Amino acid sequence: MTTERGLQEYLKREAKKNRISFFKMECVGRSGFPDVMLAFNGRCIFVELKSPTGKGRLSARQKLMIEELTNQGVEVYVTQDKEVIDLIIAKFTD
Repeated sequence: MTTERGLQEYLKREAKKNRISFFKMECVGRSGFPDVMLAFNGRCIFVELKSPTGKGRLSARQKLMIEELTNQGVEVYVTQDKEVIDLIIAKFTD
């Protein structure tokens, strides 16, 4: 997996396999919102995906948004690894 899009497709496929709802996010009027929301059985997790090449970095706005969400008790993960996606999916199915 060499692109952020490929990683997103992997996450979407794994979520669907496990009956986890996958939502590609866009927050109008607020930049820096995480890429994806996963929902299952009354629980939501946000995921910010970065390129598996290691070149993707969080912007200042993304860092602030993640801090704001986590301060509100929201789970937010940042990943560029398929293995971390597998762990996130496992959180829902445990």
